[in-house]
Amino acid sequence: IQEGSIWQEPQQKLKEQAEYLSRQYHCVVTNPPYMGQKNMNTELKLFVEKRFLESKTDLMACFIQRCLTLNFTNGKIAMINQHSWMFLSSYIDLRPKLIANVQFESMLHLGPRSFPEIGGEVVQNTAFVIGNYKPLNKGIFIRLTVFNNTQIKDEKTIETIHNPNCGWFFIANQNEFEKIPGSPFGYWLTDGAIGAFENKSISETGHSSPGVRTGRDNIFIRFWFEPSFNKLKINSNDKSGLTSSVFTWYPITRGGEFRKWYGNLFNVIEAGNHFERIKDVCHDYRLRESEYYFKEGITWTMITNKPSFRIVPNGTLFGNGGPVLHIENHKYVLTFLNSKVCYNILQLLNPTMNITKSDIDKLPLIVSKKIEELATKNIEISKNDWDSHEISWNFQTNYLVEQNGYSLSDSFKKYILKCSTDIHELHKNEEKLNLQFIEIYGLQDELTPDVPLEEITILQEESKIVNGELFIDPVPVLLQLVSYSIGCLFGRYSLDKPGLILANQGETLQDFLKEVPNPTFLPDEDNIIPILDGEWFNDDIVGRFKVFLKAAFGEEHFDENLKYLEETIGKDIRKYFVKDFYNDHIKRYKKRPIYWMFSSPKGHFKALIYMHRYQPDVCSKMLNDYLQAYISKLEAAKQTQTMLSLREDISAREKTLAIKETDKYEAMLKDCRDYAKTLFTIATQKINIDLDDGVKVNYQKFKEVLVPIKGLEKEEE
Repeated sequence: IQEGSIWQEPQQKLKEQAEYLSRQYHCVVTNPPYMGQKNMNTELKLFVEKRFLESKTDLMACFIQRCLTLNFTNGKIAMINQHSWMFLSSYIDLRPKLIANVQFESMLHLGPRSFPEIGGEVVQNTAFVIGNYKPLNKGIFIRLTVFNNTQIKDEKTIETIHNPNCGWFFIANQNEFEKIPGSPFGYWLTDGAIGAFENKSISETGHSSPGVRTGRDNIFIRFWFEPSFNKLKINSNDKSGLTSSVFTWYPITRGGEFRKWYGNLFNVIEAGNHFERIKDVCHDYRLRESEYYFKEGITWTMITNKPSFRIVPNGTLFGNGGPVLHIENHKYVLTFLNSKVCYNILQLLNPTMNITKSDIDKLPLIVSKKIEELATKNIEISKNDWDSHEISWNFQTNYLVEQNGYSLSDSFKKYILKCSTDIHELHKNEEKLNLQFIEIYGLQDELTPDVPLEEITILQEESKIVNGELFIDPVPVLLQLVSYSIGCLFGRYSLDKPGLILANQGETLQDFLKEVPNPTFLPDEDNIIPILDGEWFNDDIVGRFKVFLKAAFGEEHFDENLKYLEETIGKDIRKYFVKDFYNDHIKRYKKRPIYWMFSSPKGHFKALIYMHRYQPDVCSKMLNDYLQAYISKLEAAKQTQTMLSLREDISAREKTLAIKETDKYEAMLKDCRDYAKTLFTIATQKINIDLDDGVKVNYQKFKEVLVPIKGLEKEEE
């Protein structure tokens, strides 16, 4: 290096670094950088693909191999990195190489929240010492993945040193890992668990598929309650049904929350004329394994904290986030997949939150005595629970109304009895199934059949576990009744006929009367229901709800039932409708509300319409028949208070109150007059909507006059 060159110091440092990296060491210790391939620049990516083929997925795995070259034979390497290399299929070539050539002497398997300040749940770590020599002995493994914070992990590590029988200390022969598909590091498994992999895998007896990929789900997938119901085909027998010119939308799996046995059937896909529009618009669509379309199978949610498996009824397609397994004895297989045995194995095959098709395919399946009776019962209980909520397309009527009783409190007591029976029966069945599979797989020394009540996935909104005991919360149950009443108020449902009544675009009261000629409760005629903080209209939402309550439970019991309802939900029914109802509706319908709340900027005027009954003149009617009438009422009320404040024969306190009321009405009038201008602009446009476009598109056409929904305006992936 030339003396005095500006490059002298950097070149000297590079030379020293090169010397360090060209030597070998008796001991190598590192916490390597974490960087997946997608974050590597082109030069680095090409380098690792050429030099570290087995570990190229992430730099932290490349460092395992690099450290071995820095280490003398018989030397030691100590490292902490992410545990993904121990399990994921992307390291399937790295694991056998390590198992065969180095000795894992000890491992502290930390799992999530090893360092909560950096990564928390996402970064899951393992610390280990390996000897750079052919494996000779068994290794020591400490499993801390089940402990959920750093301090507890510290304490449990110390406890292990003093008590090897603690339950999370293991001694394992790493060569046994090769008996497991993909050679994951299943150091905690017993011989029986490892031996289970000698049986046939699910892939040998069944077939799983990700199904349909549109490439533009935001265009072609809806919640089932968005389009007209008469365009939905719920029970197609085979894929020939896709050629129909009548039906546009078909059910499709798409994952969903933690729920076992049945449910999460929210979505439909635009697949009419055999996916004609998808083929025209999307160049990267995929119609995979179409021979399985509409056949009964088993689905699960790919990205989840804990896997759960559900039956897929006939007539359902399957897509991103909700792959489907088609297999003989599918009810038996479903019970296995929902068992603790399967969960234990999946924790080995893939401990991440992404349960893939290949993970399911590798599961060992031991077909034993038939236990389909329990599976059928579990599916039945779960389906009945799912269909008892209006979010299901098979919903018929509200349970409390169905009792044909007069007392809301008595109907709720019957509901408690039913729910308790269902939950405890499902709980007993799941533990019985666990016990059977533990025996089938020979894991009596490893697993217990116990299932926490919290993991029984029916009645998730209504039930709570308090001090280990089941508690049925009356609040969500009664709010479901309120939601159902609004459906009856608009004609979506009827007290006289189960299931959907008005659920197609542009339907009217006359269409309702064709279905229900002599209704016990007559829906609203003009599809506009005011929601105001006061009794300004006789037929506002509170007035109409009270009529519903009398029709459903008897007029003579009305006062008792209204009092019970209000005391249970903890507020006056008007306050609930004004303050809380619409937020609850948005949540219930997954930010795709079917009832739309028109609202002035300050919320002094609000009115509800039903999307499926929308007509282009509804904004004009709302402006002329309701908003202007409301403004006139406010002007009269303000005038009354103004006159009162000028009277000489009242006290100073009464005058002050009158002035405050005058100011209040003036603020309300300003809010409503400003809103009238905006509503007039929208009304003159006579906007048309198409339910096939979905709530997201149609709601935005009226965003100036509707309650804003956070996130609804954002573009979807």
